[in-house]
Amino acid sequence: MTALKPYYNRSYALVIGINSYADPRFVTLGEAEADAAAVAKLLAAEPHGYQVQTLLGEQATRPAIQNALHDLRATDANDRILVYFAGHGFSRTDRLGNEFGLMATFDTQLDRDHTALEISGITGLRQFAGAKHIGFIFDACFSGAALGLTRSPQRMASAKFLTRRAYQVISAGAGDQTVSDYNSMTDLLVEQLHEDNLKRTGLYTLSDLGLYLRRTMARDSGQTQIPQFGHLRGSEGGEFVFFMETEGRLPTEVESALYAANHYVRQGAVAALIALAKSGDEEKAQLAREWLERLAIADLHPEVRKAAHSYFEEENALQLGDQQKLVEARLKQEEAAGVLESFREKPGMQAVARVRDEALATHTDPPPVITPGGIQIEPPPTRSRETVMGRALLKTVPSRPSPVAAAPRQRGLNDVLLPLFMAAALVTVLLAVGLAVIFGTAYARQSGGQGELLPPVQETIEGQH
Repeated sequence: MTALKPYYNRSYALVIGINSYADPRFVTLGEAEADAAAVAKLLAAEPHGYQVQTLLGEQATRPAIQNALHDLRATDANDRILVYFAGHGFSRTDRLGNEFGLMATFDTQLDRDHTALEISGITGLRQFAGAKHIGFIFDACFSGAALGLTRSPQRMASAKFLTRRAYQVISAGAGDQTVSDYNSMTDLLVEQLHEDNLKRTGLYTLSDLGLYLRRTMARDSGQTQIPQFGHLRGSEGGEFVFFMETEGRLPTEVESALYAANHYVRQGAVAALIALAKSGDEEKAQLAREWLERLAIADLHPEVRKAAHSYFEEENALQLGDQQKLVEARLKQEEAAGVLESFREKPGMQAVARVRDEALATHTDPPPVITPGGIQIEPPPTRSRETVMGRALLKTVPSRPSPVAAAPRQRGLNDVLLPLFMAAALVTVLLAVGLAVIFGTAYARQSGGQGELLPPVQETIEGQH
């Protein structure tokens, strides 16, 4: 089962608007297609960025809508889908007393309800599509029963909205109410989903939209039109999110790569993280550093952990003036960068590589300066914030003297020969002392005075025999 991530990979919208119908018994509407076109334009633009399919007027036949819904089944777990309809909707009750809603397509015959699309057939998309969040907005009137509304699941903290499934619906009014064509719900919807309003809120969900529409339209209509909204069966406490402030987050493409199952993709993303951690953007640098700390300790693959840890090894080497450690750390970083380059043409990784390229252009760390005596390393930039985990990672490298004391000296010929001469002299002295003792002992024995000269040794020798 695919894990749900705290972001959307892709966003899809199906927008349908019908003014007039093939069956003349349907009253012609004046604004449905214009409303649908306005919604499609809004969703395709920033900050929404949906891939929008629009079916207007005679394009919106029953088979065309069914085909479009079927195509949306191919979405993935971390995608979202929004289905919008403006046109005629009506309800029927079967002989068992069950009410069901119907959406009139361009080719629907008023007296043959099987030629319309049942609302349950449209909202049933959630049973087949992979997308974790699916929203349905009907600018037509249906009762809660006809929509299939269920009791809303317990509302979760906003951090959980994107990691739990949500299937939600809004309709313009209850089943026994009349929808105004020229003072439509869609006008308020477009106003609320405008970029300026969204940025003032920081977070805007489909429930926020439903509540606003319900309160505003009930007030403006004198309680004659009250929008219905809620969750459908299968919702798990998530929320369809129209907008969430992205400040304080890494670029979405990088986050997506860091969650990838393929460890090579994660290793390549580490190269982008390291570039961001060294960039001039202090906020993103801190976020990247926190991610590197997490990966260096907790990632399941050793190559990813090694690549992430290399950032802290480099930082420590810069502080200590350790040329060898500095080179080793940067070689590990180059290895991760090489992995990213090899994946550059893969879907999604082009954006990750572009993030790294842009971050490299803003680096603030000065390069090492080579001097005749070795490397004179400039101190690293001061970090405004440092987490406990980061300090622990730095402590994994043993403490050393200051950069000045530890800076390596240029080694010459004397540095090699002097120790050799000293060792040879020591060996010569030891040999001379040994030979003197041996010859002295032999001379004493030959002179016949060994009992007087070495009585303890003599006694020991005699005792052994």
